[in-house]
Amino acid sequence: MAFTGQYDGNTEVFVVSAAGGEPKRLTYTPTLGRDEVSDRMGPNNIVMGWTPDGKNILCSLADAVVQ
Repeated sequence: MAFTGQYDGNTEVFVVSAAGGEPKRLTYTPTLGRDEVSDRMGPNNIVMGWTPDGKNILCSLADAVVQ
């Protein structure tokens, strides 16, 4: 399961097993004190879905590092 969460104040993308467990963070937004322009341009790091083969997450990213 993929989801968008705000555990540290930044909106980030996470995955977790359908059976439960600890979420794994996939994106890292640079700072909390960043310029608010990116927020005005629309939501950041939002999970949109999965590719048809279920191997990749589709998401909207802005100013994030994906790991």
